[in-house]
Amino acid sequence: MGEKLYLHVGGLSCVDLTLTNSEVLPSPTGHANAEDVINSAGGITSNVARTAASIGVGAIIHTRLGDDQQGAFLKAEWEKYGADTSAVRTEKEETTGLCVMAMYKDGQRGNYFVSGTNTTMTPIDVLPSLSPSPSFHASVEVSEIRSRAPLTCILGYPHILPRCRGSELGEAMGRVRSELVNCMFAVDLNAAGAGEKEALEKRVESFVAMPISKAMVVHCNFDEAKAMAGARADHLLSKEKKRKSEREDGIESVKVEKWKEEWAKWDEASASVSDVKWIAEFGILSKGAAMAVVTLGKRGAVLVFSPAANRAESTFPQLVRRVVHADRHSSLPSQHATPCWQPIFVRGLPVIVRSTVGAGDAFLTGFCATTQCLCEVLFRSERERGGITSTWKAYSGEKTNAHTWYRDVMHCAVAIGQYIASVQIERGPNGSGVSSHPDLMQALRTVLSKYASASVDEWTSLLFGFRQLYTSATEKAGREGDEDCK
Repeated sequence: MGEKLYLHVGGLSCVDLTLTNSEVLPSPTGHANAEDVINSAGGITSNVARTAASIGVGAIIHTRLGDDQQGAFLKAEWEKYGADTSAVRTEKEETTGLCVMAMYKDGQRGNYFVSGTNTTMTPIDVLPSLSPSPSFHASVEVSEIRSRAPLTCILGYPHILPRCRGSELGEAMGRVRSELVNCMFAVDLNAAGAGEKEALEKRVESFVAMPISKAMVVHCNFDEAKAMAGARADHLLSKEKKRKSEREDGIESVKVEKWKEEWAKWDEASASVSDVKWIAEFGILSKGAAMAVVTLGKRGAVLVFSPAANRAESTFPQLVRRVVHADRHSSLPSQHATPCWQPIFVRGLPVIVRSTVGAGDAFLTGFCATTQCLCEVLFRSERERGGITSTWKAYSGEKTNAHTWYRDVMHCAVAIGQYIASVQIERGPNGSGVSSHPDLMQALRTVLSKYASASVDEWTSLLFGFRQLYTSATEKAGREGDEDCK
């Protein structure tokens, strides 16, 4: 498999039957028409594998399937994308998941879901083992690969996997990270905000809090982030009432009630970046993740860094921590202490919307491909130069400090994620649409292919070159007047 970049992905898998341009049922027993039906590979495993293939990146899939026609279809589709399916577990007595999805004429969608093997999936099924990734060089010793080589694992959607969530999943993630010091976990919270209020509070506190605490980055859209914040507020208030206390985690109940009234009015079209920052900090980063990236539909996306940097630092790969420390800083600083760690807002490109299915997973794939590239470049340079401090000094000189440099790289990662999401939206569910801005795709493929040979300086220049092209594209499209990050 050579020097191709690989991402690991584990979690929900299903076959999607999509009814396009569908009418809404007038009643539960009524009749409605649809334009067409598309049979495709679905779930985060399929979405990541498909997106990765489109940008020249490989995917290693960790999931559980039934020994049936649907399972065989999924494996065949994944192999068409060039994905590694050797870690996929097949169970003879179980049924592969199936989702019947109605894409309505107004752009909304409704689902019927047969969970199948997603009900029996466990952490062993979705997490990478300690075996070497096929992207690593054969010349590197296996023991070093296992302990120090970079590895990115995207997990989705733990809140709807009954046996693969909560403390069981979180503890398993912790064990992997204790062995693989440069492992990065990214958790996708697709549909985490759905359901009744009481069920949501339980789902957030019992099902996703522990996995989030082990994640470097958590991805969700604005409604999901708002639901997470609301669930935590309800949890704090209910605990406070039971204890008859005035404070919980330093949050006054009066303030929580007031904030809930305020954020109930916010939506992805009107919320400022400071609004998004507060919601992400309160609902997601309070659980221990280092970063949260919140997508805002056509407006773009916001990356928020944890305000508790010392606590969240453990979720960063060791390579990143050592680069920052090499710049004579004792820790990743709080965003409240330095402007470097204030939120990053990247505007979206205007696109022709054919389908938003899989757009969030496409975003996270692009983001994680960038962070994996970064760590691969640092890992190789460290081995060649004999230490990360030497690597950083050779690169930086007097040009920049580590904090500013890492923030700029993360800015590029968000831009890449935003671009890949726009490509997914334009191509549609069957991939027949034509995406705009081919110059961006060419620049992105160069960034993702040169990690194995370019120096830190050369690779960073390519990365920043992509960001410049992306920024120019948004400005030419007239997006510079969009709501900015204030």
